[in-house]
Amino acid sequence: MIEETPRNQHLDYGIVAAMFTLWLFGSAIVYTSSNQLAITKYGDAFYLLKKHLLFSIVGIAVFAFAIRFDIEKLRDSRLNKIPISLLLLGISALLLICVFIPGLGHRAGNAKRWLNLLFIKFQPSEFLKLALCIFYANYITRYNRDIHTLKYGLLIPFGILLPFILLLLLQPDLGTVIMLGLWLCVMLFISGTSYVHLCTSFLSVIALGTLFVLKKGYNIDRVLVYLDPWKDALGKGFQPIHSMYAFSLGGIWGRGPGESLQKLFYLPEAHTDYALSVVAEEFGFLAIVIFMILYGIIIWKGIHLAYSTRDRFRRSLAWGLVSIFSLQVVINMGVVTALLPPKGLTLPFISYGGSSLVFTFAMLGLLVNLSRQKEVGMAAGNLGVRPLTVIK
Repeated sequence: MIEETPRNQHLDYGIVAAMFTLWLFGSAIVYTSSNQLAITKYGDAFYLLKKHLLFSIVGIAVFAFAIRFDIEKLRDSRLNKIPISLLLLGISALLLICVFIPGLGHRAGNAKRWLNLLFIKFQPSEFLKLALCIFYANYITRYNRDIHTLKYGLLIPFGILLPFILLLLLQPDLGTVIMLGLWLCVMLFISGTSYVHLCTSFLSVIALGTLFVLKKGYNIDRVLVYLDPWKDALGKGFQPIHSMYAFSLGGIWGRGPGESLQKLFYLPEAHTDYALSVVAEEFGFLAIVIFMILYGIIIWKGIHLAYSTRDRFRRSLAWGLVSIFSLQVVINMGVVTALLPPKGLTLPFISYGGSSLVFTFAMLGLLVNLSRQKEVGMAAGNLGVRPLTVIK
């Protein structure tokens, strides 16, 4: 039986302050980047901002619940007929399948990634990210002593992820597939898997992405546009080029709030994937630096928390949450600066997107929860298992 040590009841105010600062800035960015689109499409400049604030209320409520939630309920127990992590994965699979059901699935462009739920659109891949964090935290805890083997350090982890990858590719959502593949490589590296297996995992992700790019013509176009967007300046390269224009026009101090020209339908995804471009044009490079510092605070404190947490499950969960958050930030910033091909991933708290916002609040709520309860449970050494290592 695991005995509890006194809890650390203090919130990590650094994460909370950085998170809500980003959310406040993000709400302003959602309005300034979407008002022209909202007027044209809905006849109300505040339409998308209102929806964003509605999702924000839900997200903050979820955050408040998550920081008080008993993390131990996420730990798989032999007392449960169905482990909680498997239940969450099952729900994720069901939701991903439902996007292909006529009447339930919602198509935008060439992608079918959303569910129509009453008056909202829900993206199942956001739920999947949280479910995978919980599942692999339990998996690494259970098979820690065997994680260095081929079976438990490579075949089973990627075998479990494979069905979800296939469902995501059918949507198609290559950006999320690549992010989850890289995320799992990070998790296996942190858990102490063999370097040979880790390299194999990484190469497998690259090979799968390359195969899908070659099979789907529009993905090849994305890569070609990434290499030289001016070859198709009025087509596939239109958005990356105008994203770079936005950064150039903004300079250090920016053109001023609401003064972006690129958001006037030069950037079709100005309020979602390319919201950071609007930030750069209106508020300048200085605002980008401030955002990077705020994201850096969350990521650094999350990493520090993962290092300092003694219980293996909690540590693995902390690593999972902070690494998936970090990857989404890095990939989005890479895309808007044309350092990476377009991926279709939002920037946490800054881009418009209800599902992304709510589940980002949920994941960071659990991370803050872990900071409050990091002394709960006995140390890993007292449980008879070796400490979790980052470098073997």
